[in-house]
Amino acid sequence: MEEKEMDIEKNKELVLGLLNTCVKREGKDKLLAWLEKSDFFTAPASTKYNLPIPGGLVEHAINRLKSFLTLLTHRNDIDLNNIIREYSVEGAEESGNLFYFGNPDTTMESIVLMGLLADVNKVNCYRACIKNVKNKETNKWEEIDGWEWEEKFIYPTRGTKTVFILQQFIRLFVEEVQALAFINAGELGLNTIDTTYREIYEGSPLAVYLHLAEVEAMYVLDGKNESI
Repeated sequence: MEEKEMDIEKNKELVLGLLNTCVKREGKDKLLAWLEKSDFFTAPASTKYNLPIPGGLVEHAINRLKSFLTLLTHRNDIDLNNIIREYSVEGAEESGNLFYFGNPDTTMESIVLMGLLADVNKVNCYRACIKNVKNKETNKWEEIDGWEWEEKFIYPTRGTKTVFILQQFIRLFVEEVQALAFINAGELGLNTIDTTYREIYEGSPLAVYLHLAEVEAMYVLDGKNESI
């Protein structure tokens, strides 16, 4: 337990360092204060699939940002701590903030913001619980620690919920809204499959890459941590 708590603190320091260094938008301080008061840094990423462990949500966010940057730069040596060092240099945002090839409006600020905070829709939605499971070896029921989904604020889709939450604190640009809202292609909303993502993806490579980063983080980088 102690080692995992240390990992949580390390991840928290990394995420706050990236957001403080790369994001300069008005309202950022209030956003970060809200994150620190929430369970963003201690919640699991899911109830039973990818990273259903304390701190899983923020670990998944870090994995998604690494994948996002790898896809955008075609480099496999992404060092997030190095990004903090580079953007801590005075004037870095003026000289090096234009980052995404082919689109001068997409900055490192935008990439870090989307990569790390695409799952704020899950904040304060998990509740620790005890689950009864049958031990396959002994054929006896045992109690184990687990998680339940307890969402108090429900929105049509998780992507649009993320957009709504972030816009309570900071301004988002159109391409950011599109990418965040459609991070999950064909996400179920109001019992229908939304095909609008096809139009978004055809017009926004950034939205495509954020979606691919989410998939790689979930199924590859997070590792196999499935539980009951």
